[in-house]
Amino acid sequence: MKPLRRMRTLPFWACLLFHCGLSTKALAQLPGACPIQITNQSSEKLMFYLLESGAKLDSLTLEPFTVGCMQPPVTQTSLELGMNRAKYTFPFFKDKGQPVRIAFLGGWNFKVEGSRLDSMWRTAIGLQDSPEAGIAFSLERFESQGFQSFSAMLRTDTALAIRFLNNYVPQLKKKVQHGPIFFPSPVYMDSLIRQVRGLEPPQEKLLGDLIDLSQRRPGTDFYHFDYGGIDGDTLHTASIFERYKGKKILVDFWASWCSPCRRKNQTLKQHYAEILANNTQIVGFTLDDNPSDWKKALQEDQIPWYQGLILPEQKETILKRFFCAGVPHTLLFSEEGKLLFLHPSLEVLLKH
Repeated sequence: MKPLRRMRTLPFWACLLFHCGLSTKALAQLPGACPIQITNQSSEKLMFYLLESGAKLDSLTLEPFTVGCMQPPVTQTSLELGMNRAKYTFPFFKDKGQPVRIAFLGGWNFKVEGSRLDSMWRTAIGLQDSPEAGIAFSLERFESQGFQSFSAMLRTDTALAIRFLNNYVPQLKKKVQHGPIFFPSPVYMDSLIRQVRGLEPPQEKLLGDLIDLSQRRPGTDFYHFDYGGIDGDTLHTASIFERYKGKKILVDFWASWCSPCRRKNQTLKQHYAEILANNTQIVGFTLDDNPSDWKKALQEDQIPWYQGLILPEQKETILKRFFCAGVPHTLLFSEEGKLLFLHPSLEVLLKH
């Protein structure tokens, strides 16, 4: 790592411009511009930490209204900035060879400029988390802008596009574990997959992540599998959809040893009649290794909805296909067996 460079003192003319509201863009053009420039625009003395995957790469202490420099290894792409007085970290991306300017504005407000990767990241996150999330135009913007940005970068700067996607796609996969988010339409996503599939050298991990992510979008089909019945026989999920034809199905993955699962059983039981009245059936699948533990929990909790046991030899495949990193894990499917929601809220179950 290169020695830390701090710009605690600037020429008189530079200080005057800064205190008169010089922009971070203009500051980067001053003598001593650096890979990651940090500006403390608050009245506090603060220590900033530069992190990558939780590991500290650099640190910098800044007096109020001063500017400093951090020198990360040039191979880093996804970085985080933290402060000594806060647990939260501020994520950003850095293009190789391109400077990034970050201004701390006080409280926990940052402004970032300078990176094409970071611009794409902020555009994607901003559109995903937009207050207009329920408005079709926001989804259209996310699909078109995201696809156009990725496609253009794949054509003009393939190495940079791969670096970005290798960071962005896994983070998007983690985000979807906690609930539904915007996805590019099947046309856009499938086109992106085709482009990545044609890259040389092959990008197998990235391709796998994109395919996995595409399978999580609303509208994907239910993955059918064999499971164990309460009497020990082997059954197939197609019979469940035939049994509850014309109804939405809430698939609930749980286990007897999971305390949150047991509490959720009670919540669902309290509202079971209302859920049924909303044309929705619940189907539970346990991850218990010992069937007797499962049956004991069914008796103790007095669960009224249909239940099945995940077969040991199929567990890994099923958990992967249903994006289940932990339990409880629920998915709501339409009458046609299409994914509607990951982790639907009680309000969704009662009114959607």
